[in-house]
Formats: sequence, C-alpha cells, structure tokens
Amino acid sequence: MNENSQLRNTNYPLKKVEFFLRIALGVFLLGAAFSEISHAPVVMISIQKLGYPDYLARVLGIFKIVAILILWVPLFRRWREWAYAGLTFNLLGACISFILAREWIMPDSILAPIVLIVILTSYTLYRKRFPYVTDVENNS
Repeated sequence: MNENSQLRNTNYPLKKVEFFLRIALGVFLLGAAFSEISHAPVVMISIQKLGYPDYLARVLGIFKIVAILILWVPLFRRWREWAYAGLTFNLLGACISFILAREWIMPDSILAPIVLIVILTSYTLYRKRFPYVTDVENNS
C-alpha cells in the first residue's frame, strides 16, 4: 500500500474534520448565497456601503451555490480546486474591500476573514487527503 492510498483510506484521522468543515462551510455559504440572491437588506447595505452595484450580490450568490455543489458532490473532485479558488478570491476581495472602505464595524467585515480561514483550512486538509499526482507518477 503506497502513501497516496493510505491518505485516501477511510481511517485517515483528519477525514472527519475535513468533511465537517466542508459541510459547515457549505451551510454557511448557502445561507449567504440565498441572502445575496434575494437582496436581503443586510447584504444590500454592505454592497452599497462598499460602492458596488446591486446586481453584484445576485451574481456572487449564484456562484456561491455552484461552488457549494462542487464541494459537496464527489463527482466534481477535479473542479474542487476551482471552487476553493473562487471562494478564496471572493472572500479575499471582501476583506480587501472592507479595509479600503474603512468599514471595520460591519458584521461582514468580521465574518469574512473567519470564513476565509475556514476555507483555507478545509482546502489544506483536502489536499492532505488527496495529494497532487503528476503525469510522471500516472505513467509509471
């Protein structure tokens, strides 16, 4: 049994942590996505204070739902990289926007870095479980 198959083993100790983080992240982002799609007042206040157009909330909400589906459905394992990257860019952009707009006391300005840390932790655990395989390793 090689190292890669050991990491994919169901007894891998961090599998449950990674699974829990992925589910918790999805549930939180699903709530955020529906708030953005429905133009909830809390979301729209943040969007307007940051100077973004109203339609951006709906676009971000739709992309969050797509990312959640990719993270949750095992058929899309190759696309998870893109989902993690998209969510990271989304939340990194939110953090930078709050800093540049000097909006420190908004609830979103506190949640964005926390969710970003959860995304990065989930991705790191996912990569430990499914390490990269190079073309050279595939051919041997």
